[in-house]
Amino acid sequence: MSDNKNPLEMILDEDCNDNIVLFDEDGESTEFEQIAVIPLDGKLYCILRPIDMPELDEDEAFVFSITEDDEEGAIDLVEDDDIVEEVFELYYTLLDDEE
Repeated sequence: MSDNKNPLEMILDEDCNDNIVLFDEDGESTEFEQIAVIPLDGKLYCILRPIDMPELDEDEAFVFSITEDDEEGAIDLVEDDDIVEEVFELYYTLLDDEE
């Protein structure tokens, strides 16, 4: 894992496949595997899979929105089921196109 870049820079770096660490509002950290960055409706989303969450199935992942507006940017969990579904549908379409 790279300590030189912040998580947003790591996600947006096409050559970076390192795991990233995100912190919740309580300061608890979770390490994630980067799956994909998906542009949708003029916004950027990323699909991240937690490394150590035994309660999740191996193929489960989370969708986060990426905001680059301010100096730091933001990575926020998407809780809108419709957006999550659209992001995954586009991801699976892109995967099918690569085959």
